[in-house]
Amino acid sequence: MIKAIGHILWQPRQIMIIDQYAGRPTRYLMVRPATIILLVALLAGGGYVGGLLQKTPADPELMPQYLQLQRDNNKLQTELADRTASIAIKDAQIAQYEKDSKTMRAKIAEQDKQIGVYNSILEAMKQAGIQLVNSVAQWRNAQTLAYSFIVVKGGNYPRHVVGFFKCYATNPADGSQVALPWNNGQENLPYQVDDHSFVDGEMAWTQPWKPTSLLLIRYDPQGREKGRYTIAIQGENQ
Repeated sequence: MIKAIGHILWQPRQIMIIDQYAGRPTRYLMVRPATIILLVALLAGGGYVGGLLQKTPADPELMPQYLQLQRDNNKLQTELADRTASIAIKDAQIAQYEKDSKTMRAKIAEQDKQIGVYNSILEAMKQAGIQLVNSVAQWRNAQTLAYSFIVVKGGNYPRHVVGFFKCYATNPADGSQVALPWNNGQENLPYQVDDHSFVDGEMAWTQPWKPTSLLLIRYDPQGREKGRYTIAIQGENQ
């Protein structure tokens, strides 16, 4: 309970300042509720003390002390205002630092992902022939399958590899296969690779049964089979 209340009081909140003439926001500040509560308490206490100091002492001999207390109170009120403004600025800076840090972590994670992809490509290039890396297939919805993969050519010869892919899905109930159209609407997906090529798209699904994987068969330009690749399907067919 105490931890939850502390989290609520310390969690930054955004305050929007609206121009009274233009009627639109002119500034945004990030302030913690604990800071506002502290400010209200200090101002209330300062106002109480200030109210006491507004009363002129009946004894003239106390006038010097009264004036000194007024000066001290004014100084404290000024220091309070400065400290409150400083706290608000620091809260805004901390919130901005946290936001920037989150953005930076996301960028680093994306860069790490890209580095991992190109490391996979480099490893595949060390092998002879055509390799498929980072192959992914997943359901978008009950009628749509999304796919992506990278075609990588290993070795120096031949310089160009051309051909086409066909995609099949197997019915787990009876083992029958159906050919699926690629995003170009055709059963053949042409490719030409010098070193690597990125492939992605979506294909329609119209069957009442649900496959668990896709079978990609690679052919040369003369229609001779050159390789088979299996891609597991992720997600649920809903």
